[in-house]
Amino acid sequence: MDFRNCLSQPFLLRGHGHRCCMWLAVLICLNATAWGQADPVTPVEPEKPPALTAEMVDTRLKEAEGAEGLDDALKAKIVELYNQAKKSLAAAKSWGEKQQAYQQKLDTVDPRLKETQEKLELAKNAPKEITESPNGDDTKMPASLEQAGEKLSRFETLLSSEQKLLDDPQTGFRKLLADIKVEGARREARPAEIAASNAQQQLEKVREQLKSPPKADDSPLLNAAQKTALEARAMEFGQQVQAERTEVALYKAEENAGLLRVRRDLLSLQVSQSEKIVKLLQADVNKLRQHQAKLRAEQVKAEVISAAPELKEFAEENTQLADKNIKITRELQTVEKQTQVVQAKYEELDSEFADMQSMIDAIGQSDAIGQLLRSQRATIPNASHYEEHIKERQEQISTLRFESFQLEKDRDKLADIDAASARALKELKAKSSPELAKTVRELLDTRKTVLDELTSNSSKLQTALLALNLKEAEMMTVTEAYTKYIDERVLWIRSNEALGPSAIADAMDALKWVFNPGQWMELLSSFLSWKPEDLLEIGLSTFLFLVLIYYRRRLRAGIATAGEEAARGNCRVFRPTLQASVLTVIVAAIWPSILWYFSWRIVAQPNNTVFAVAISQGLAATAAVYLPLEIIRQCCASKGLAEMHFYWANATVRTIRTHLRWATPLSLPLMFLAATMSAQPNEQWQASLGRASVICWLILLTVFMQRVLRPHTGVLKDVVRGNDDGWRVQLRYLVFGLCMLVPAGMGVLAVMGYYYTVMHLGTRLRDTIWLSIVLLLVHAMLMRLLLIHRRALAMERARAKREREREEQAAAAAAAAAGTGEPIAPSMPIVEEPVMDLAASSTQAQKLLRTAIIITTVAGMWLIWADVFPALGVINKATPWVSTVTVPQEYDDPETGKKGTRMVEETRPITIAQLALAVLVGIFAVVAAQNVPGLIEMSLLRGLPFEAGFRYAIASMARYIILLVGFAVSLGIVGIGWAQMQWLFAAASLGLGFGLQEIFANFISGIIILFERPIRVGDVITIGDVSGKVSRIRMRATTITNWDRKELIVPNKEFITGRLLNWTLSDQVNRVVIEVGVAYGSNTILARDLLLAAANANEFVLNDPAPLATFEGFGDSTLNYVLRVFLPDLDNRLAVIHALHTDIDRRFREANVEIAFPQQDIHVRTLPANIIGSKEESSPYST
Repeated sequence: MDFRNCLSQPFLLRGHGHRCCMWLAVLICLNATAWGQADPVTPVEPEKPPALTAEMVDTRLKEAEGAEGLDDALKAKIVELYNQAKKSLAAAKSWGEKQQAYQQKLDTVDPRLKETQEKLELAKNAPKEITESPNGDDTKMPASLEQAGEKLSRFETLLSSEQKLLDDPQTGFRKLLADIKVEGARREARPAEIAASNAQQQLEKVREQLKSPPKADDSPLLNAAQKTALEARAMEFGQQVQAERTEVALYKAEENAGLLRVRRDLLSLQVSQSEKIVKLLQADVNKLRQHQAKLRAEQVKAEVISAAPELKEFAEENTQLADKNIKITRELQTVEKQTQVVQAKYEELDSEFADMQSMIDAIGQSDAIGQLLRSQRATIPNASHYEEHIKERQEQISTLRFESFQLEKDRDKLADIDAASARALKELKAKSSPELAKTVRELLDTRKTVLDELTSNSSKLQTALLALNLKEAEMMTVTEAYTKYIDERVLWIRSNEALGPSAIADAMDALKWVFNPGQWMELLSSFLSWKPEDLLEIGLSTFLFLVLIYYRRRLRAGIATAGEEAARGNCRVFRPTLQASVLTVIVAAIWPSILWYFSWRIVAQPNNTVFAVAISQGLAATAAVYLPLEIIRQCCASKGLAEMHFYWANATVRTIRTHLRWATPLSLPLMFLAATMSAQPNEQWQASLGRASVICWLILLTVFMQRVLRPHTGVLKDVVRGNDDGWRVQLRYLVFGLCMLVPAGMGVLAVMGYYYTVMHLGTRLRDTIWLSIVLLLVHAMLMRLLLIHRRALAMERARAKREREREEQAAAAAAAAAGTGEPIAPSMPIVEEPVMDLAASSTQAQKLLRTAIIITTVAGMWLIWADVFPALGVINKATPWVSTVTVPQEYDDPETGKKGTRMVEETRPITIAQLALAVLVGIFAVVAAQNVPGLIEMSLLRGLPFEAGFRYAIASMARYIILLVGFAVSLGIVGIGWAQMQWLFAAASLGLGFGLQEIFANFISGIIILFERPIRVGDVITIGDVSGKVSRIRMRATTITNWDRKELIVPNKEFITGRLLNWTLSDQVNRVVIEVGVAYGSNTILARDLLLAAANANEFVLNDPAPLATFEGFGDSTLNYVLRVFLPDLDNRLAVIHALHTDIDRRFREANVEIAFPQQDIHVRTLPANIIGSKEESSPYST
């Protein structure tokens, strides 16, 4: 019965409903019982797809490459996705191998710890020993050369083996210990690196992409490729996450077990023990070498003694070689000891450097750290010493190589002993005998052996010297790095407490110490305890000082006499200035020299006390400040260099002289106290009296600067005189502010406790003042030399001008006597070249001199402040922005196993230092573009056979190139390269192409003019209705000076696109046409001859082409003649036209040839009266 039919019939439901429900319940129970008794059935799960492999990717790639109906772009994209998948699978495999390695190490932490601890205990309890080492016992030395050579060879092998254990670049104890230290730092930074990799986030992102359905409109092959690439990336990131987790677990387990610490202890012990063994073996090897060389020398000397008389000289050569071998072995021993010392210093300094870095990274910069840095800075060796030693050793190595080459040549000659013996016997010129031949052979055998040993030891010495150079180079590197590290930080850490009332007591104690009468008496007693050999030097010095003091007034009178001679307007020699300079330096150096002499005599005494050394340093520092001040004061004295030679403004000279009178005597005692306190060891006295003296000196310097450099009434006002509208007016305020701010700021720093910083900078400030004064005087001297040179040239030109004027006057008188009149000066505009202009030449020379002074100043400032620049490294830590650049990167290609190169984006921080450098480069480019082309033209191009226009073109293009390169470099420093700028250039080019097309057209036209040169500076041209000379060619327009000496600015485009007449482009010869009309009835042949005679009589008219006069035709009232003459240039064109007109008129009048006037005939006719009357009656206006 169909159950569905039952349900479909209502009567069944009504009549048999209960019965059907019962049967249904019975059936359900029976089935449930049967299901409970049967075997459980495992639900069928869908099979997991197999893991993606490289072979599967290759198969899919081949299918995609062989598919038809795909366009090239789509196929390339699919191929690229499969290639990415292969790379991801290779990376996943690499991460998997790393994870397995980490896991293996993680599982063996305890066994490895136990093994390392056992090795450590074994190394502690059973250190290595050298059983055969002589250890200073000469009785253990071998008695024969054979035994010595054998033992030396064995010990050299042991030494080489132990050195390899210690210094092998891969497995050496030192390398492993260094790796352990680096590994500790790397493990500390590794969690941050793992967090920054975002592997887990990348994995989740890829899984989400895999869950998303593919795009319906994409190709199935493309969807398959994308899915394959995502699966491969998921495998890569999954393996990376597992490897990184295992790595972190491994590091944590090893840290908890202390494995790294135990390994570091073991390696430190192994390094220490191995170093001791190497040191002992090295000493033993050196002793054995010297012992072998000594035995060899004794053998050679014995052979010399027993040799026949005729062989004495021949055998003596062996002795020389043996002695040289002994010398080489001693040098080798010294070098190896030096290498050990340098190695120990290097390890110590490198360890201190690493500890200092760790300490500062852990606790930061504090006053205690500053004190430690200053003490360490004082103990760091000077890197320049190592550099000098390396250079000296290079010369020694070169000498040894040359000697080794000679020794090898001598050794090669002994390869055939029989032939060498025959040659030796022949050279001896002695009677040959078997005994003599045998002796010569034995001596040559000995020489061969000595040469072998000498060559070997020389080669070892070269190797040892190279090793020492390498060690010292490493020492120099770590020294420079440590010094730079300290200098970057020490100046920014306070060295003392802020100056307060507590310093008064210390300052009083320091004053009592300085002015202690007992110490001064002891110093005087030591100073006067002269040795007999010093009496001559002391006597001569005292006599010289007394003579200089006595003749001081006469020396100043000599300065005044030289000044009066130099101040004369016709002085054309430099001797008075040079004489006054020498006398000024002598007068200024008298008292500073006395202070320096006392300082030198005090420190030269034996067994000096701390007080004597401090006083000596104080006197020397005082003299170093006194000398430049005194030089400036003497220069500004009445009738001194500044006033009579340098032509400084009287107000400037008077201001400097007035304020130096009170500043010098006040500053010297303060400088003496400050320097004396710095030279004694009591730091509290340095921080109290020494610091107070420096602060007072800086206040004094600030007041002096304020009085002398006031912008409105001081020296700076006279410096900018004549440039009231220029940039110097604004610059004087900046200079004044800096000169006030620097000493005042240093004084504030000293009060706050940065006394070490102030002293460090103060020394550089003193040297800067020295440099400024020297360069100021040198500049003034060279300007005086230029003035004298210019004055001499001007006087020579004036003399030549007077002579030329006399000649012109004589010529004019002769011309007047001949009736031709005086010549007329040309009226054409003259554009003179700078070489012909004294003022321009002087200006260019001054620019060149100013540039040289600026370069010297920059170089000098660099040398003075070079060791302070690392302290400015702090500004490299401030990064206003970052720049993203594309750089090449090498990587290992997993498919080929070779290294490849790919372009990756890299983020580079842009620091304040880079920003400042970019600004400086930009400013330098602008300044260089303004001055360098002129300097190139004056110093280089004027000596070459180039025309003025070509020189001008080169100078102009140099200006453009300097600007372009300068700004490109400036932008590149701040990370703005072509990749960042090309879109801006494209947009700017598009916008400017429409908006500034005329300006760009003129710019390009200007470049074409400079290179094609259709016009040049100095050419006479006609463009449109304007004629004149080209005076300047600029970037946008060209300047033309017309005959009225007015300047016309013409855009460059007009010369390229329009018509241009250049009168002087290739030939300056030009033609003058003069039209003359004579009266009818005149002698036509005579008129033509007169025209030609006038033309030939003029000195400026060319003979080739010859003048030409022609009878052109019959006019209304004249017979028309035309005279055509040619001139060599346009300079005298108007004067020639005037002279020809005047001469033609004179000649025609003398020959009675009439120059006709235009004639018109007027006929007047009188009308009859009746006609006039009738006309009046018919007029409409008649009344």
